[in-house]
Amino acid sequence: MAKIVSRPSINYDPTSEIRTAEAIETLSDEWTMIHSVAWQGRRREREGDGEADFVLLHPAFGVVVLEAKGGDVNLEAGRWTTTDKFGNTDEIDPFEQATASKTTLHKFLKARLGLKVPTCHAVVFPFLRQLPPLGPAAPEAIIVTAEDLSDFPATMQRIVAHWKVKAALSTANMRSIVALLAPTVSVTRRLSDRAFEASAKLLKLTDNQVRGFRSTRKFRRLLVTGGPGTGKTILAVEKARECAERGDRTILLCYNELLGSQLAQEGNVGGFVGMTFHSFCLSQARLAGLEVPAEPSPSFWSDEAPLLLLDAAKALATKFDAILIDEGQDFPDEWLEVLDSLSEVDDGFFYVFADVEQDLWGRLGDRLAELPEIVLDTNCRNTFQIAARVGNIIGRSSTEQLVAGPEPIWVDAMEPRRLIPQIISQVAKLLDDGFEDRDIVVLVEDAVLVRQLRAATVGVSSFASFGEVGVVVESIGRFKGLEAQCVVLCLRAQPETTPDKLAYVGFSRAKTILKIIAPPTRKRAVRWS
Repeated sequence: MAKIVSRPSINYDPTSEIRTAEAIETLSDEWTMIHSVAWQGRRREREGDGEADFVLLHPAFGVVVLEAKGGDVNLEAGRWTTTDKFGNTDEIDPFEQATASKTTLHKFLKARLGLKVPTCHAVVFPFLRQLPPLGPAAPEAIIVTAEDLSDFPATMQRIVAHWKVKAALSTANMRSIVALLAPTVSVTRRLSDRAFEASAKLLKLTDNQVRGFRSTRKFRRLLVTGGPGTGKTILAVEKARECAERGDRTILLCYNELLGSQLAQEGNVGGFVGMTFHSFCLSQARLAGLEVPAEPSPSFWSDEAPLLLLDAAKALATKFDAILIDEGQDFPDEWLEVLDSLSEVDDGFFYVFADVEQDLWGRLGDRLAELPEIVLDTNCRNTFQIAARVGNIIGRSSTEQLVAGPEPIWVDAMEPRRLIPQIISQVAKLLDDGFEDRDIVVLVEDAVLVRQLRAATVGVSSFASFGEVGVVVESIGRFKGLEAQCVVLCLRAQPETTPDKLAYVGFSRAKTILKIIAPPTRKRAVRWS
């Protein structure tokens, strides 16, 4: 009995194929039967598709394609029509079908296996006992009638003798051909598949947020507040681009160096100035020829740099029609006052985007309260599972289930000497799950750990600084205002503040995948349950 890989179903396959399969099963076990092999390839000088009703394999003969045709047959002036049992008529040439399947499968096996497998064809009419001559494309030797099915082993010998096919397929060759023509595949969705599906939905939310924000054009001065992921930076860039397109002299500032480099790139494309506040102070001072300390002290950055900017702007007559500030909670009142003085006119645009819960440096002043405020409450960055964990840290529960994703994972940190291997292990798992280097960021509290990790590797990947090739490793504070598909967050045993602001910032940088490596004692601070 022939080996059966797949057979037609009596529930929905044509009776012509059921009858043909019964005959094929009488062949010796050297033959292998595959039912219904669909294909796609070149046909009549263009891409096309088709299906071989049966593909038979034999180590000594190669591949035999059988096309089974039931119902009545009509050949008029060389044109075929077949009529099924329901009276439906189609103009289908079964010999052309079989030839197309034969040719395509031969090329397919050659391309995939490098084997020139002899391939021939025949057409089966299982309910017709006799047929008249059917033209030059249908010699009697490759026509199989109902009588031929009664002794199918002899019929197959006749067909392969007609084609004079000879093969020498090994057992391994046969297995490979079966695997290609009748593949068995089980694909489980990887973590990266789920993550990028969620990310696409978050992108749609972001687009909706941008469209909704355009209604704020009537406001000349505005405070835009919102939690992590509510789109503050995206909206700030959009507003800056809108002002620049209108011809306004526009500047968009932030405090964070890494975010500043991103705003600079956006500004180059959007026609506005984008940079950090302190870069702006220094650039204005140098343009005005003012002295800048070779090694600035901390007090210079906080107290003297704003005054230096004020003097330089006066000397250069620097003015803007639109001033926008991202991460405004990092700007004390004195900085805001200096920037406000650079407005060209009283009705110039002055927009501040802020999240008071991310005030890591304790600079939040009173000046922001003087601005009219709108609140962004739709999280466009984080999945619901991550947003809920972020909200727990500050005691702000969220019932807004927008985009679902994988649950964040807590990994208990071992002793300090094992911490780097633990981080490498978690990053390696993400890479194995289908993420690429650029999708992953490792955030830590300790600057020493940043340097140690950047000297390490994970498989063929390396750890790198922001903007370099590899898995980025940064401190939580430096990465504030930015985001990543996956975040591996490493925390100490105890927080520096209550509520745990560094964890709040770190958690909220992750769009879809969050892994925390920390001692169990930190769970209480972040209200992890």
